[in-house]
Amino acid sequence: MKKLSSLVSAAVFILAANVATAAQVSLTTISGIWSAGALNNNATPTGVGTDVLTWGTSWQGNPLSGYSFDAALAPSQLIQDQAFDFGLFTHRNFPILGDSLSWARLDLTFDLMVDGVLRPLSASYLFTHNETPNVGSGNCCNDIVNFDTLASAYDSVNIDGVEFTFKLDGFLDANGKPVSFFSTEENKNNTAHLIGRFTTVDDVPPVSPVPLPAPAIMLGAALLGLGAAKKRRKA
Repeated sequence: MKKLSSLVSAAVFILAANVATAAQVSLTTISGIWSAGALNNNATPTGVGTDVLTWGTSWQGNPLSGYSFDAALAPSQLIQDQAFDFGLFTHRNFPILGDSLSWARLDLTFDLMVDGVLRPLSASYLFTHNETPNVGSGNCCNDIVNFDTLASAYDSVNIDGVEFTFKLDGFLDANGKPVSFFSTEENKNNTAHLIGRFTTVDDVPPVSPVPLPAPAIMLGAALLGLGAAKKRRKA
């Protein structure tokens, strides 16, 4: 697990004006690993339990395809419902031989201090992968990474009678807005910031149980059936 310590002072927690609190709350670190995943043949990608997943066999010396996550530094102020950077998502999109990714689960841990007591909060987020054949021109071959907003699980903390948690809103797009998908170009490392916020549990969609291997496999298989997701090259 990669854990990055904040180089700034502990984050100051500022609630919305309509929620009163006397608690002293700060966010010190964010960390993340890819805790599970499956290929289209139900095999497990390499790197589960770390911050880098890879799959496939190199074609003509290309790097392997993969996902990586680099946790962001904790914000200097933790303000309720104000978006901040959870970390940098990278899709290493290169031609490969063999089976491609169907889905992957990212587990994040937020080290929260509440009145001087460490309260780590964990959250799990599901990403499904649509890998396209490398045939055509222009943006025909972009792969699509989807963030499933309904397939997540999370811990919460009670602060003065209100339950709070961390909610991932999605990928930050070119307009500075969170979106649920990321279109990635071939033959390059594609990066996008994952944006979320500290909010009440009432603002978080219903969750699926964790772990999620069976539902994720079915969802991934459905997407792959529609999208012809295998990426195969022959020498």
